[in-house]
Amino acid sequence: MLERPERSLVARAEARSLALRLTSPPPASPPRQALVQPVRKESFLNTVIRSGSENTAHWIWFRDSLNRREKSVLYGYDSLAIIAAPQKVRRGSAVSVGRSRESPMQIENVEHKWTAQDIPSQQGRVAVVTGATSGIGFHTAKELARKGATVIIPARDMSKAKEASKRIEADVPQARLHLANLDLGEFDSVREFGEHLRDRYGTESIDLLVNNAGIMALPKRTLNSQGLELQFATNYFGPFLLTALLFPLIRKKEGSRIVTVSSGEARSARLEFDNLQSERRYVPHGGAYYQSKLADLIFAFELHRRLSAANSRIASIAAHPGWAVTDIGRSVSPGFGFLIKLSQLRAMWQSAEAGALPLLFAATSPDARNGGYYGPDGPKERKGNPTAAFEPVVTKNATVGRRLWDESERVTKMQFVV
Repeated sequence: MLERPERSLVARAEARSLALRLTSPPPASPPRQALVQPVRKESFLNTVIRSGSENTAHWIWFRDSLNRREKSVLYGYDSLAIIAAPQKVRRGSAVSVGRSRESPMQIENVEHKWTAQDIPSQQGRVAVVTGATSGIGFHTAKELARKGATVIIPARDMSKAKEASKRIEADVPQARLHLANLDLGEFDSVREFGEHLRDRYGTESIDLLVNNAGIMALPKRTLNSQGLELQFATNYFGPFLLTALLFPLIRKKEGSRIVTVSSGEARSARLEFDNLQSERRYVPHGGAYYQSKLADLIFAFELHRRLSAANSRIASIAAHPGWAVTDIGRSVSPGFGFLIKLSQLRAMWQSAEAGALPLLFAATSPDARNGGYYGPDGPKERKGNPTAAFEPVVTKNATVGRRLWDESERVTKMQFVV
């Protein structure tokens, strides 16, 4: 491992680059010690992720502990100059180092931006995508179908499902789609959907489950037929029950995945076990919704722990779309809706198509880590290309995960054994 240089070897640098002049000739071969101290050193975790060399150039990847991005420091000798250039990089990506008369070192193709074109073939795979009649779920289903997957689109409103199907087929004529009834907010509907798929496809027939459907910020506390707060029932308890029912149908092989969609705003939430149904306090603009999305994230990590303990080859991965323009907030109050539209005018949001990319990365990319969590790479993870997302500390708490799992089994009356 390369050692960290002494402070006396470097000077203060600008935020983006550093150049030093040496008074002694360069050595015959580059030393194995870095002669450049990273810029903004207080933000760097002093752990080398990967290092390499090419000719007279060397580079090191560091994990930035402040904004959780990977950065590189390129250092090397060319004549009498050393250049250090912090850059955002993708772990394991190649850095091309060249020479020119203007600059001793050049960095090319530092970062590859993952897009839908990077989705590998999905031929022969069967995927279930909830919430696929619009928004990020629609684009997730469409891109999976474009790559050859058979996509099951469950919906509460079949007219919307048929409309979404026509839109997908207009863009992807070869799409293989199957429509079915599902209301995630009602447990009887979830069970009927599970029975329908079991009868139609049989056991170990599904390769991918994307738990995406959700509702947001209902102005008043609303209950489902089981007497549960509707947002928490639709966004969390329903997907938990669906995953438990479909688990026997998921193929027990490498590549099978369960993707749970959370929200970047889950980091602002607290999981209140004495107020999961918002009985004590209902906060429409954030409280109930944020708590349900935090529960989704905790569930994804707890499912990963249980799958790992059982040596299962099924992967549990979480994702969030950032701030994507969808119709999920169609039921919000007029005042909150105005604030959303105002923020959209300030270009703080991204399209639903862009918001689907972290989901698609989690669902298909061979680089997606089992037990990982992905979101946009922009400021505050609101927009951008897929990258590793911020993981709230509570999601790593196995005790909280077990307690939520037990409560979910109690409420849904469904024992979920991995």
